Amino acid sequence: MPVPPNFQEEVKRACLASQCGDLRLLAFEAQSFEWRLEGLRLIGEAQFSLKAYPGARATYEALRKDVPDDLDANLKVGTIYQKLATDNPQEIDIDLLARSDQAIERTLSVARTSPQRAGRSTPFWVVTLKRFGSGTGGRRSWRKENERLSSHPT
Repeated sequence: MPVPPNFQEEVKRACLASQCGDLRLLAFEAQSFEWRLEGLRLIGEAQFSLKAYPGARATYEALRKDVPDDLDANLKVGTIYQKLATDNPQEIDIDLLARSDQAIERTLSVARTSPQRAGRSTPFWVVTLKRFGSGTGGRRSWRKENERLSSHPT
């Protein structure tokens, strides 16, 4: 069921004004409607784009509560936990890194067992995660490779 236009506009206004608190409130409100899944996706994307990771974490976790194998939600949650875990390089949160790895593993598992849910072709991120691994070391290897490729003009 589509998100009502006036709610979409409210999310867009909150995002443009970087009103992270308003987005959290909208996420709470969206959960009481029949279009909650689409509403949570919309709000989660806005929070993620603002790098409002604590709010995005709560929003995507609410979405995963209803749809545990949602590919996009699991991928976003994996990224969010990784960002939160490494926010302070002097004090890396191992629990959040483990949660990140679990979300990525769930994403890969769903993509492997249900390729039709991953789309018509294997998404780039699935190929990348399979190549480099889904754990923290794999993400580091991927980032190094990505930086190396980015530094060389084509």
